[in-house]
Amino acid sequence: MEERISRDLYYLTMAFLVASRSTCPRAQVGFILTGQTSQGSQDLLSTGYNGALSGIPHCGDIGCKMVNALLRHQQNNLVYKLIGYSTHYPCWVCLMALQIAGVKEVHYIQEYNDLLIDSEKRELSGIIKLIKHSQQELLKVVTKEYAGIIQGIINGSLKS
Repeated sequence: MEERISRDLYYLTMAFLVASRSTCPRAQVGFILTGQTSQGSQDLLSTGYNGALSGIPHCGDIGCKMVNALLRHQQNNLVYKLIGYSTHYPCWVCLMALQIAGVKEVHYIQEYNDLLIDSEKRELSGIIKLIKHSQQELLKVVTKEYAGIIQGIINGSLKS
């Protein structure tokens, strides 16, 4: 029997599938919110992707993916150790929302060019553990067809 992929790569792969629903013309970003129980199991709680909110024209960063996922999680009213998986490094607004919600770590693949000062963002990294994974690590564990979708999102060539 083949060895299973790690939980981190499993959820990061899902984040790229979620990103394929994005309507943002600038960058397709997906986010997975998971919760770890005291027994060590890790459950999928919510997903989110960037793009305009329903009924609002598309532009910029309207409808941050992590905030969407957090809002859906809050409706479930569950208490967990929260761990996030994102296609991109969190933007400043999402990083603040993640910190307020109590997210303890965020795993990501790509850097995100945020216009706000990096030093402020990095200051929160002491509160939220930010873990970067390589694209190659992710592409090794997925099928050829799915690898093409992920590569299209990374290259910005796959648009909804």
